[in-house]
Amino acid sequence: MKKSLLAVAAMTAFAGAAQAQSSVTIYGVIDTAIGEGTDKVTTNNSTTTVKQRTTGAGKDGLASSRLGIRGTEDLGGGSSASFVWEQGLVSIGIGGAGGTQASRTAADADVGTQTTGAFLDARQVYAGVANKGFGELRLGRQATGIHNLISGNSAGYANNVAGALYSAQGSVANSSSSRPHDVYVNRMVNYITPTINGLQAEVQVASQSANSETTASTPNTSTNYYGARVGFKGVQNLNVDLAYSAVGLNQAAASGDITKIVMGVGANYNFGIAQAFGLYTKANQKLASGVELNSQTAWELGVRAPVSKTIEMFGSFLGGSSAGTGSVVGTTLAFSSTAVSGNVDISGFQLGAKYNMSKRTSLYAVGGTQARKGTGVNAVSKNETTQVALGLNHTF
Repeated sequence: MKKSLLAVAAMTAFAGAAQAQSSVTIYGVIDTAIGEGTDKVTTNNSTTTVKQRTTGAGKDGLASSRLGIRGTEDLGGGSSASFVWEQGLVSIGIGGAGGTQASRTAADADVGTQTTGAFLDARQVYAGVANKGFGELRLGRQATGIHNLISGNSAGYANNVAGALYSAQGSVANSSSSRPHDVYVNRMVNYITPTINGLQAEVQVASQSANSETTASTPNTSTNYYGARVGFKGVQNLNVDLAYSAVGLNQAAASGDITKIVMGVGANYNFGIAQAFGLYTKANQKLASGVELNSQTAWELGVRAPVSKTIEMFGSFLGGSSAGTGSVVGTTLAFSSTAVSGNVDISGFQLGAKYNMSKRTSLYAVGGTQARKGTGVNAVSKNETTQVALGLNHTF
């Protein structure tokens, strides 16, 4: 009887130890805001203005709402396995999920009880293995290195309100967006080195192809992505990042194939009384023949400072320019991935404040404006966006 009890106790202890070596965590962000924005597009002196209001924006506030599950398992010998599954909750105001936004079209601008489809805003899903001495290898949909650089060096926490380099289409239209990069890439293989003397690097690649072996002249299709990032944190209070990405767009074996290349540098330094941020990006898009469709240079300077133990403020300025080869009157001012873009000057600014009610909950107010103003033959055109958001953010 004593032997049986000892065996049961030993098995229970072993099971408890095994279970302690792995963990699964549910996490996320719930962020919703009252927002208002004006988007004005002028082409050849003809202006279209769209004014939008919402009491339930879930993507244009301080952060995008999301739900995620992550897990880790200790494999022993300094090795571990992990996974992440994360999906966006597009608009908390209409039930927590969905592909369309409440204020993007008149048909969606309702306050009814009908919810939309669940989990349509894909974020990241990957599995990985890591070793303390050799680094980490991840497989699946992941954030690009250039995205990690831009989001990590944004004074406004990479919010999606107009006025910053990160700002793009959300629940309020933003035709003035100058975001140059792709946030996530499918089928990514990502190797992340250990941190050595403050240096850490990641190398990324993704590819998908289909070859049709028929007698017909059906073209082969393929898409490719290559990226890299190097970060340095070897000096106290200073962070520096360099990143590169090359994305194959509309890839089919034809002269119309396009490759978008984005390079960037970002840095931030904490002076104690305030933290300064800087971003610089250079992007261009070329046909397979080598002809350049367009190029864009954009920069952002910002600062974030505590006002009290619970209140902090942030602000940033946006600038730059974009040029399109063969641009003519009436050419789109957007940094298009499918056509020539017009010649433009980029400008904007953003101001925000955050009241931290606790470590996980905060109230915030963010406002900003940005523009892509045509130059040269495009001087009669301009894209302008102004937006404000007042919201509540909770992380868990």
